[in-house]
Amino acid sequence: MRLLIIAAATSLAIVSSGCKKEPSTSELNASNQLNETGSAATGGAGAALGNADFANAIAGGGRFEVESADLAASKATSADLKALAAMISADHKEAGEDLKVAAGASTPSFTPLASLSAKQKADLEALNAAGSNFDSLYVSQQIAAHQEAVQVLSNYVAGGTSPQLKEFASNVLPTVQGHLDKLNALPK
Repeated sequence: MRLLIIAAATSLAIVSSGCKKEPSTSELNASNQLNETGSAATGGAGAALGNADFANAIAGGGRFEVESADLAASKATSADLKALAAMISADHKEAGEDLKVAAGASTPSFTPLASLSAKQKADLEALNAAGSNFDSLYVSQQIAAHQEAVQVLSNYVAGGTSPQLKEFASNVLPTVQGHLDKLNALPK
């Protein structure tokens, strides 16, 4: 049944790719089914996602950041890492609210779906079970997640079609890049 849903969603995406309209709610849900694999969330290298796919990818990434930061609050051993995780969580919560406003102001308006991909779910499970390796695993996961977010945001700024979402992406990109810079500066 899941394969049938994925096949139908893929067919729908291929057929509708030539159209200039925004996807309907059912198409957004089908797109979200594709995002469960984690492969549709980033688009191609250098490619800007459609409005809903962009917003869903950023919302899902934000949810991953917040949930992993919550784990870091209780499991990290480094005080600096706990402080950075708290900042990341607060910034991503604020960005999530800003994203909802931008998506609501887009034409047509929609609500982003903050679903975790299969990879994000697996990463959270691994993080929860990490034990004494928590700090290093958290940092490596966060670096990868922030690199992906920087790519998605940059691509949307360069090629996105919604002025409201482009403004959101432009505004949040420096914050996400700042998180990445701080993560890369942590002792390895």
